Amino acid sequence: MQTGENEQALRKIIDFTRFLGILVLILHFYFSCYGAFNELHFTYPIVNRVLVNIYKLSIFRSLLIVKSVALGFLIISLIGTKGKKAENIKFSTALTYSLLGLALYYSSAIFFKLQASYLIIAALYISVTTIGFLLFLTGVSMMYRIINVNLSKDIFNDENLSPGGEETGK
Repeated sequence: MQTGENEQALRKIIDFTRFLGILVLILHFYFSCYGAFNELHFTYPIVNRVLVNIYKLSIFRSLLIVKSVALGFLIISLIGTKGKKAENIKFSTALTYSLLGLALYYSSAIFFKLQASYLIIAALYISVTTIGFLLFLTGVSMMYRIINVNLSKDIFNDENLSPGGEETGK
């Protein structure tokens, strides 16, 4: 039997994992859209000295890798969540949200090929990537609810058994 402390610890781990995914994505936005942040005067020499060491990590060398790492943290955090059960959600809707989110999330890099100012490119890239991330989060959460409803049925008829093991006839 799980205690409340175990559930609180699991919740903290899940929240921290989701936070790591979002942090990786925010750092990626800062590194990949540095020109726009510099134009807006959101860069500071002291912060840049610290972030240069983080940027040297191999995950930030490739756009595909850094986005996949952020998405991986999100997926890990979703595995441990206990969402509210909802029987009216359709699998096709959840799959549509997830696939549309993935498509937007990974295809948003096309904005870097535009001939526009740093600010416009950064705004488009960050907003489309964030929308894709949130759509994927919504779709996978819906899928988990569908799976959770199907797996949590009382297959051993425990609800209708009395403490002695006999069926109560409910």
